Amino acid sequence: MKRNLTKDRDILTVGKNLEYMVQAVKGSLTESQQSQFFNCSNDVEVFKFLWSLDFTHDVLSLEEEYERKSDDKCKNFRQKGNEYFKKQSFLTALREYNMAVIHAVYDEHLNGQANKIDGDVKPHDDINVTEMSENDDKRSEVDDGSEISLALGNRSAALFQLGKYQECLIDIETALRLRYFKNSIHKLLHRKGVCYLKLNSVEKAKDSFKLALEYLESVKSHIEDKMYISWKKTIEKCISQCENETETTNENNENSEIVSEFPLKLSKESHETHPEAVKSLEIKGEKSCNSFVVSRDEVGTGDVLVIERPLVSCLFQDRSKEQRCYNCLSRIPLVSYPCFTCTSVIFCSQKCRDASYNSFHKHECRFFALLGENMCSDVGHLAVRMVMKLGVGEVLQIFEKAGNGDNNMNFDRDDLKNSKDVVEKCKRLYDLEVVGFKKSPTNSVNDISKMIEIPLLSCFLAKYLTLTNYISLRPKSDENTTNITTNVLNCAHANETIRPEDFYRLGAVLINNIRIIKRYAKLIRLTTKFGDAEDSQSQAIGIALYPNVISQFKHSCDPSADVTFYNDLAVVRAIREIFPGEEVSISFGPLFHEVKLEKRRCMLWNDYYVMCNCVACFNKWPVLEEMFQDAPGYKCEKCRSPLTSSDKVDKKNLRCPYCNHQQNLEKIVHQLQNSFDSYASGINEAMSGNHGYALPCLVGHLRLLHRYLRQPWPDLVACQEAVKMCYRLQAAER
Repeated sequence: MKRNLTKDRDILTVGKNLEYMVQAVKGSLTESQQSQFFNCSNDVEVFKFLWSLDFTHDVLSLEEEYERKSDDKCKNFRQKGNEYFKKQSFLTALREYNMAVIHAVYDEHLNGQANKIDGDVKPHDDINVTEMSENDDKRSEVDDGSEISLALGNRSAALFQLGKYQECLIDIETALRLRYFKNSIHKLLHRKGVCYLKLNSVEKAKDSFKLALEYLESVKSHIEDKMYISWKKTIEKCISQCENETETTNENNENSEIVSEFPLKLSKESHETHPEAVKSLEIKGEKSCNSFVVSRDEVGTGDVLVIERPLVSCLFQDRSKEQRCYNCLSRIPLVSYPCFTCTSVIFCSQKCRDASYNSFHKHECRFFALLGENMCSDVGHLAVRMVMKLGVGEVLQIFEKAGNGDNNMNFDRDDLKNSKDVVEKCKRLYDLEVVGFKKSPTNSVNDISKMIEIPLLSCFLAKYLTLTNYISLRPKSDENTTNITTNVLNCAHANETIRPEDFYRLGAVLINNIRIIKRYAKLIRLTTKFGDAEDSQSQAIGIALYPNVISQFKHSCDPSADVTFYNDLAVVRAIREIFPGEEVSISFGPLFHEVKLEKRRCMLWNDYYVMCNCVACFNKWPVLEEMFQDAPGYKCEKCRSPLTSSDKVDKKNLRCPYCNHQQNLEKIVHQLQNSFDSYASGINEAMSGNHGYALPCLVGHLRLLHRYLRQPWPDLVACQEAVKMCYRLQAAER
């Protein structure tokens, strides 16, 4: 499968507007200032220099910008949903109600209340819906219900009709606590009871029905007598039904946010110090900057070597509109949970919304557009989120402890706010090797644009942090607040005051974060359709950092392992046999059969600062279109050394010149021909979407190909890519 590598490269660059800013700053520098810039010896000095320029702040003029909520839009979407509901198009109605909930305004009172409610609601306390009558969506003159509660109430009706009782319960509970209009509360409570009956929770159902009866009595004077009598009979009948029912225990029904167990496990026992990886992997090198991964034992094709969650991840902004959770990146099947303030992001659950809001989204929400692709892009977004993950105080300590600054802060203090695991991951991240200031061979005195691009982006991010009140500058005098030496820097996140000079160190941290991302961040790419280079479909949905194990792998243009993403969870599998003592590698970007050597090396350096000299680059293997297809190259099945025609003993046999092992060529060809039939069957299954049936056929053929043949060979490339595609399609289905 040929990927859109040009799009991958675009994602790992700064935004277009920032490019214009770079040129503007460059054009404003006098010869003296340019000389001063080139005399900077480290990232702290570079950031301090750019931050001190008035022109930098003139260019980086940032304002609040985000998609605001609107009750008018909410009402329009809700009314569309009502029309579909009347036609019994419940799924389409649900989509409209989702949009209504996203756009509904949470006022200050409701916002605080909703935070509390969502945090306190347990799955078995949630509520539900029954059928929706005409009056469900009409308010009386004495009603004081909120638009958000009405949208939630209507959405719960659609969920009930679709049999999604747990999700239905959540919406009704939240609607009731967000000031649902009084005259219809008894209807929601009745629906709640019916949902509990559907879930075999009889006692909770009876409690809901009794409460519904109480509310019905309280609004008796505000509804028609006929309606009152009808509802009273219905509710009393439900209570009577509950008294004759026997409750059964169903643990699954007690949890509204049950997530099925992740289907994959490591193929072998987990590693002693890196539990994300199998024990057979060993990370070599004294520090992370010199690390690489080797295998202690033999690894088979398809073995799961690593399952790692990211330290920090970021969903591309346009993917949130495609029903993906802004926190965990998972696909949202039916019900979305919006941010309380903006309409830009959605979540798959209340848990994800709370985690995102408390960690970073509360700071970025009102300035969300500044993090888009036209400004700081996804690289900058992830860089600033790395800081928000720990807080300024702790990230400075970790950065300095890792050897990138003064070592005058105590990393081992007891009052670190984050877990030791998170702190260790961050430290490992800052141990990674990056190309520092003026180290790039492409930089020169005449290429100042390239040199100020990343530092200027860090200035943008630092200003963004102050704009969002994540950190605040408090002047000691009347001097301009851009002069940091006259200010006290207060970190709002950590609720502590830090030294003024630490602001410049924070700028250096942001510069380093961007470099780490450009080299080590992984594009979370999902394959959505099986096919050849023209027919297959793949899309990048986000970007993430995996410091524990995956960042320790080196790149190869002919890797021995492949990374598959289950939302933001990364899984590394072997895509060929790996022998004891052999390095395990993955691909950072282009593969040898996709892109020609010189272009590939240029891409790897520009995007990842990697100068590749893997076996494919060293031997100048051709791209797929230029491979000879007359005869494959064989290798010794015992020692894996290459075999040539000069190693023939006779017409049928080859003898390895290295280990003296003799193998029957005629027998090998016969095995490969028989295996090809299984491969063809696997391809047919994959094209039909039966990836589970396809993989055994494809993996079996791939093992045989790798056992006897050597790269470069078209059949080997095609089979390996088909196996990778099937694994990725399985992941995309979750």
